[in-house]
Amino acid sequence: MQLELERQPHALVAHLSGELDHHSAGDIRSRIDEVLLQERCPLLVLDLSGLTFMDSSGIGLIMGRYRLSRSLGGTLRIRGASPRMETVIRLAGMDNLPLWEKERMDDNETDQ
Repeated sequence: MQLELERQPHALVAHLSGELDHHSAGDIRSRIDEVLLQERCPLLVLDLSGLTFMDSSGIGLIMGRYRLSRSLGGTLRIRGASPRMETVIRLAGMDNLPLWEKERMDDNETDQ
């Protein structure tokens, strides 16, 4: 599992690649939290475009970063999730949370 943190003027972008599982989730969580708490970024973007696998530990990582971001007055967005990753996230019951960037939208979310 690899993590690259990119600091932007009003956001922290976490580029994740490889397999996000229980072996790697703790380290990834700590690294993201350290920067997020230190810099108080109003937006945390989790870029999942490089992920090849994610288990329930990945769901926990997303939910925990969502809660932390909200507690700091910010928000979290997910970018680059494959259709399979989106399905896993939605099956975990997170489909009602405002997590998705506008680049990916459900088929039922069309302009009227």
